[in-house]
Amino acid sequence: MRFTISGLSRETISMHHIPFVFWDGSTTVGTSNLSTTPPLSTVSEKKIGSFKDFLVDFKSRIWVTYRKGFPPLKGRATVYTSDTGWGCMLRTGQMMLATVLQVHAFGRDWRKYPRTEPNFKDLIRFFGDSPEYPFSLHNLLKVGNDHLSKEYGEWYGPSTVAYVLSFPTRHH
Repeated sequence: MRFTISGLSRETISMHHIPFVFWDGSTTVGTSNLSTTPPLSTVSEKKIGSFKDFLVDFKSRIWVTYRKGFPPLKGRATVYTSDTGWGCMLRTGQMMLATVLQVHAFGRDWRKYPRTEPNFKDLIRFFGDSPEYPFSLHNLLKVGNDHLSKEYGEWYGPSTVAYVLSFPTRHH
């Protein structure tokens, strides 16, 4: 079977000594002997499990997406109770931060099922959509408004989201 990664064949990767772990679990690290090559990270060395293993892992990750019906955000001309159409990067930033906190608190191999840690629910609450929660949309928008003059309902780019997330992470 021939593998191509981003237009690079296995032979090209081998010729240029690019370390890589292929989906079939085999490794290629140039033409050198793997025993003399620096070890790959433990995450890279793991073989891909079954689809069932993937689903259990996927269902254990925190998913933050558009929401509606949260306490009103009063913009200049509009009152927002949904972030559909403008909150995607903020939700992505929340999801990335939630994942980092989850892995830090419970480890990468933690799974939500068959049990849920009581502290897991506390972690989820940090991202509730109300000003009382530190990583809420309301608090992130407040930082954006106070420090960057961003209006509610305005789209945030990746660097802006990283900036506004830095404020509540310093305090919690």
